[in-house]
Amino acid sequence: MTLLLCSAALLIIVLYLLLRPIWWSQAEDDRVADPVLADLYAQKELLYNNIREMEADRRVGKFSNDDFQRFSKQSKEKAAAVLRQIDAYQQGIFLPGLDEAIETAIGAKRSVSLVGVSRVCSQCGAPLQPGDRFCGQCGAPVRREAT
Repeated sequence: MTLLLCSAALLIIVLYLLLRPIWWSQAEDDRVADPVLADLYAQKELLYNNIREMEADRRVGKFSNDDFQRFSKQSKEKAAAVLRQIDAYQQGIFLPGLDEAIETAIGAKRSVSLVGVSRVCSQCGAPLQPGDRFCGQCGAPVRREAT
C-alpha cells in the first residue's frame, strides 16, 4: 500500500514538472493581447535563445572565443534594443497628453450636442427635457430649478 502511494505521488510530481512549462507558456501568451507587444516579446525570446545556443556552441568548440565575443555582443545589443522598445511601447500605451486630448474631444462633443439645450444632468452632463424627473442617461434624480 505504501509503495503504491509513493509511486502515485512520484508520478504526479513528474507530470507536474513536465507539464508546467506548457501551462506557463500558454498563460504568458494569453496575457499579451496586443500584437505589437507580442511580436516584441517573441523577438526577445528568439534573441535570448540565440545567445544561449551560442554559449553552448562555444562550450563544445563550435565558436572561437573571438567569434563568440563578437556575435554575443551583437546579439546582446539587439536584445537590449528590443527590451528598450518593449519598455518604450508599454510606457507609450499611456501617452502623455492623451488625457488632455480625450477631455478636449469630450468637451467638443458635449458643446455640439448641448446647443439649444437649457438643462443638463448634474451627474453625467446628458441633456434633459422639460419635465424630466430623472436623467435618461444615468438615472440620477433631476434637481428642480427655482422659479
